[in-house]
Amino acid sequence: MSEQTINDLHIVLDNIDSRIEKSAGNNEELQYLTYQKIKILQLIDDFNQRKEFFVNY
Repeated sequence: MSEQTINDLHIVLDNIDSRIEKSAGNNEELQYLTYQKIKILQLIDDFNQRKEFFVNY
């Protein structure tokens, strides 16, 4: 995964945050968006951990 992909994922996260704010009354959509946000954050975190591993060795 490249840095550009990570930047694109951050844009997606911003869009998800906007949709979360707008869907306060729709519990099902809120749960779905929150789940997607968590998965994307985990993906970014995994990438950063791998990158740090290879930088340190």
